[in-house]
Amino acid sequence: MPEPALTIASLIRDARLQESCSRWLQDERCQLVVLDPARDPLVELERSRDGVDVLLLEQGALAPAVYQALTDQGLVLPAVVIGQVSGQVEFHEAEVHLPPDQLEQLRYSLDAALSRFLRRRSEEHTSELQSPCNLVCRLLLEKK
Repeated sequence: MPEPALTIASLIRDARLQESCSRWLQDERCQLVVLDPARDPLVELERSRDGVDVLLLEQGALAPAVYQALTDQGLVLPAVVIGQVSGQVEFHEAEVHLPPDQLEQLRYSLDAALSRFLRRRSEEHTSELQSPCNLVCRLLLEKK
């Protein structure tokens, strides 16, 4: 059996919502890792950090301090947030929101989250390379 192409860590606390998401992700392409909602999400994600490609989050289930701690620890990953689409950022600017009544679009949303996340990272990297300091460094290196 081939390895799954995508490993999704779920931090969904609502059991019914988790079950619905699990049904939409049943096949060999995805491996859904359900993290224990009773445990500290920081510890759970740190433990499985290298094996996770995307986060599946429930809107409002985690405190803003948890998201900040994830960011501080470098655990910023592509994310799909299940909940109302309000335009409000839950975790980071590249997250994708999906209403719970449209879970049939979950696979598409996961792909969109990955794409958006990678595009934002690429844009950040490009702007860093174009900063005045980096431009000077590159010019100096080109002269050598």
